[in-house]
Amino acid sequence: MARILCFAQARDVIARGELEWPINEPHRVEDLWIWLALHHPKSTSLQSHCRVACNGEYLLKGGLIMPHDEIALIPPVSGG
Repeated sequence: MARILCFAQARDVIARGELEWPINEPHRVEDLWIWLALHHPKSTSLQSHCRVACNGEYLLKGGLIMPHDEIALIPPVSGG
């Protein structure tokens, strides 16, 4: 089970600050977005601009997520 933390706009769109992704083998970042779209359809709006971090490191397309990893959905930050 991987833990997904949702920050800022991601938290607003998904309506939760934390999710559990029931995986028991490695998955790619793309698989995460597919799972999110199935369980939280509004999350598709995040995919084009949200970064995915895994255990504190940003992942690129094709990056692997392991069971028990901590994933963060990080939208762009605006200042003011």
